[in-house]
Amino acid sequence: MECYNEIEANLKAGQPLEVIRATGAKMADNMARIAGVLAVVDGAASITQRHMASAIQLGQFYLSEQLRLAQRSELESIAQQAQEAADWIKAKGGGATIEELQKGPRSVRKSVDHIRDVMALLVEHGRCTITACNGSNKPSAWRLTDV
Repeated sequence: MECYNEIEANLKAGQPLEVIRATGAKMADNMARIAGVLAVVDGAASITQRHMASAIQLGQFYLSEQLRLAQRSELESIAQQAQEAADWIKAKGGGATIEELQKGPRSVRKSVDHIRDVMALLVEHGRCTITACNGSNKPSAWRLTDV
């Protein structure tokens, strides 16, 4: 029960397993199934504490691998979006404001925060510079360095 509650808590918005919510939501049930299979393989008449502990360990390993793969995919996706943004900005002459990017490539214009995340990756890799900030000192315009 403790394992189930821990998984459920980590599936909520802003928590570590949020990105694999569908997989995580089924994991407690799957751990019980795994424990049953382990009991059958052992020839046991019922599921023991040892079977359940092993099943939890296997389930947690599976969740950690799913999370690792999801995060890698997310990083690859944002890198691709950064390239799309750079290509779009280059075609526009080399500079863009946040307002212009909100009308830019579909994958980039999800939200203002997402645009800033994508552009931060380009800044981090030296592909563009920040040319203006808003009243909250957040970047609001950029210029490509390789134009």
